[in-house]
Amino acid sequence: MVKDNLACILHKEYDIRMEQKPIPVPKEGEVLLEMGCVGICGSDVHYYEHGRIADYIVTKPMTIGHEASGTVVKLGPGVKHLKPGLATCLTLGINVTRPGGKVMMVGMGPESISIPMVNACSKEIDILSCFRYANDYPTALEMVASGKCPVTKLITHNFKLEEAVDAFKTASKKSDDTIKIMIHCRSG
Repeated sequence: MVKDNLACILHKEYDIRMEQKPIPVPKEGEVLLEMGCVGICGSDVHYYEHGRIADYIVTKPMTIGHEASGTVVKLGPGVKHLKPGLATCLTLGINVTRPGGKVMMVGMGPESISIPMVNACSKEIDILSCFRYANDYPTALEMVASGKCPVTKLITHNFKLEEAVDAFKTASKKSDDTIKIMIHCRSG
């Protein structure tokens, strides 16, 4: 069984490296995900270029990338609402929302969740929720399905995980031709 995997680690501004890291064992209430794709976000680029965002300074090596999608591969003790093989999407909304910003939780999640309240309170974030987009969700799905809204055109660059350093260099150039950069974590 594989015991480590390749990770994109930011050490300081403009110093991002591909390193082998041990695969963690999920603890109580946690799950282990196999990453599929990771989008490079504006906050990732800001960390890459400046080594910080406001008071959050990179003081030790940090795994970068939070716009991720993956598949559940292992459950920690106490996890009952997920199962291996389930596709999921990670967003660390509260941690990446600007001070005074808003986080919208959309859809139906588990009955109880853990919220990083210190971050939410110190940044004075409004946490909002809705079950669906009222009557807009079916329309949006139809637009994507019919091709009226060609969302794949928003993805302008694709890189393999091994090319993540080049992906960050591309994102840092701020070209008008760059909208969304995706890093594909699975080989093949």
